[in-house]
This record gives sequence, C-alpha cells and structure tokens, in this order.
Amino acid sequence: MLAALVVAGLGVGVVVKLAEKPSTPAVQTDQVGAVSAEGTGAAARLAVTVDKTSKVNATVSGLTEGERYKLYAIDAAGTNHLVTQWTAGPAAERTITGRTDVPLADLAFFAVTRGTADSAVVSAKVTH
Repeated sequence: MLAALVVAGLGVGVVVKLAEKPSTPAVQTDQVGAVSAEGTGAAARLAVTVDKTSKVNATVSGLTEGERYKLYAIDAAGTNHLVTQWTAGPAAERTITGRTDVPLADLAFFAVTRGTADSAVVSAKVTH
C-alpha cells in the first residue's frame, strides 16, 4: 500500500527533480558497491546513501517539527522495509541513519512517511 501511495503521490516530484538536472543521475553506483538517490516532495527533500555494509544515511529537510516520520527502503518487488523512525525536531535539515536488509541491487526507492497512517511525504527513486 505504501509503495502505491508513494509512486502515485510522489513519483511526479522525483520525475520533476530528474528533469531539472538531466545530466545528474538520480542514483550513483561506485566500485565499492554504494548507491545514492535524491528526491523532492511537495515541501520535503530527501537524499539517501547506502554503503556496501547496508548502512543507510539519509538527509531530510522540510519536515514538520514534532511529527513522527519513518524511512522505508522499498525493494524491486514493492516490499517495504523499515529503516528507521524518528520525531522531527526544530532543525531545518536532519541526518538520520539506519540499516537495510535489502541487497543494493534490489533497491527500488526510498520513502519518508508521516504519522501512524504512513502518509507519503517524499520519495527518492533508485535506478539501476
């Protein structure tokens, strides 16, 4: 359900981001097996890197202070994998960390959701 919401509700934001900078790829893979992805939602921005040890570093901005958020890694089959959750603080930008059990080659995108209903906020598509 989350994957469908993110794709339907935020896929346009990612496409717009890619259209703004066609010479900059949305994802980069280097020789040591790391990936990164960036996406823009209505008011939020997300930049994610995952290293070969499956450590996830995400920088998120544009969130509402005091709200609960979750970061998901979504695999190619559309399965959601919770990476971490947090409550947004007063900082305009926040870096969060976590781990994913999804192999780098199977990552499709990342999504930040809000609240217990997991309302989609921003997603970042990984293209291989």
